[in-house]
Amino acid sequence: MTASWTGVRRRLAAYDGLLALFIYLAIALLWYRVAVEHMSSACTCSLPGDAASITWALAWFPHALLHGLNLLHTKAMWTPSGIDLAGATGVPFLAILMAPVTWLWGPIVTYNLITIVAPVAGAWCAYRLCRYLSKAPWASILAGTLYGFGTYETAQNSGHVQMAVTVVPPLAALAVIRFLNGASSKRRLRVELTVLLLVQMFTGTELLFSMTVLGALALGLWWWLGPPQARPNLRSALAVIAGAYLIMLVLSSWYVYAALEAPEYGRDRGFLFPTDLLSFLTPMPYTWIGGSLFGGITAKFAGMADETNAYLGLPLVLLVIRFAKTHWDQRATRLLTALLVISVVWVLGANLYVLGVETIPMPYLLLAYLPGFNELMEGRVALYVELLCAVVLATWLAAPSRQRVARWCCGVAAVAFVLPNLISPAQHNGDMWTNPVFFKTGMYKRYLRRGETIMPISWAWFSEAPMWQAEDHMYYNSASGYFLANPPAGWQDRLTADLWNDASPRAGDSRLLRAFVMRRGVSDVVVQASEVPRWGPTLRAAGLRATTTAGGVTIYPVPAAWLRGG
Repeated sequence: MTASWTGVRRRLAAYDGLLALFIYLAIALLWYRVAVEHMSSACTCSLPGDAASITWALAWFPHALLHGLNLLHTKAMWTPSGIDLAGATGVPFLAILMAPVTWLWGPIVTYNLITIVAPVAGAWCAYRLCRYLSKAPWASILAGTLYGFGTYETAQNSGHVQMAVTVVPPLAALAVIRFLNGASSKRRLRVELTVLLLVQMFTGTELLFSMTVLGALALGLWWWLGPPQARPNLRSALAVIAGAYLIMLVLSSWYVYAALEAPEYGRDRGFLFPTDLLSFLTPMPYTWIGGSLFGGITAKFAGMADETNAYLGLPLVLLVIRFAKTHWDQRATRLLTALLVISVVWVLGANLYVLGVETIPMPYLLLAYLPGFNELMEGRVALYVELLCAVVLATWLAAPSRQRVARWCCGVAAVAFVLPNLISPAQHNGDMWTNPVFFKTGMYKRYLRRGETIMPISWAWFSEAPMWQAEDHMYYNSASGYFLANPPAGWQDRLTADLWNDASPRAGDSRLLRAFVMRRGVSDVVVQASEVPRWGPTLRAAGLRATTTAGGVTIYPVPAAWLRGG
């Protein structure tokens, strides 16, 4: 029996990469099973807002490429002024990569497919890093689960695709470590890093920046903590890394320049969602173990459910402390511990929050206003905390010990404590798109002209209108949009504020609405059925009359005389 079991283990170990992929895919399909069952109507996200605009971007880039349009500036949204997408969250790499899926099945299917595959890919890449470092397949599979299905990924995958695709950090770390160990050539490292950096540049610049900063810190710490004989190889690595970054910047210079020149660049966003100190040990509502017990505490976190990424759980925290204490004599342990401490301080941000209350300034305040740092949401640095913890977990489980069973029980418990609720998925993994039949079936072509500008209501932040436009292949333009923290300059008046904040119309909004549609060249105001009772009186007071009610919307045509300035 023992010999038979040993043979099975050896055969499984020979294909541990495929086994890891199968396990991660099974977890993802279980977690996102509602979206899997309704790929074109449900969403692996929390609606509306960010998810609707990312869906729009997934359709825009292939559309612009196919029609020879400017990839980084669109007038299809926020018509007629448009918006610079380089300063927004555009995910051009994912959009082009997934273009065949978008053309065949639509951007909603593309969005869902990306968000289902993202944790699987991230987990597998972390597994590869841990597998190389620990030489232990089973420990690495468990560690990959921590990275791919931990709190960071669960939170960010609810609407922030650009942050949820996390394959580059572990693969970049693996490429550099292999070179430092003499297992890779300069040419290979240069090619690997250049490709990875380009992928990250065109997926999400926020992760690229934070990865670069932490990677530089890691190399600096290894110069200090590592053996002196490793420094020549480290010098070579630094030269190759610098070359890879230079090539990446040259190849993406058009995009970098556009991003730097974009109106939204330079806004301080890093203070929006500070990380609460208690969040490291307090389960979030979507956490499987204990998630339903601490709602009164987590409700006070300023980062809310989608931007509180730091939960590690008590078992993992104790495991990391135990690892640092028992392996402190090793240089790698001191490096991992230093990087973890730096990352945790970074995650906590410029000011320390405890139970939603701001207390004392933190060291990060010295950097928070510098260019680049002022664009970050510091809580998202929790990604690297989880990656470092995954490496610690794999290394600790792989170390020889007479208490191997006890160690594995602790390791499994540490991962189990951070997993999302696989039995009862969180609500945002089953949200249904409310795409009206009017837009979903092509009925819009009977009432709208190609290229005309509509004003959709609901609008902007609370609207799924960007998704309707994406599904309809940019058939019409929209005097609305999202992507930004606020409406673009020139759009900020009282009416726009009411629409943006989903507020009920106020006295005098009818006059402002009339001026709005004339100024923006709107041909039709298209009102979702649920919004007609609220906005219908204002539209009528503005002088607009409904001519069509069909497919879940009501259309209020704008008189031609208005568009001529009459």
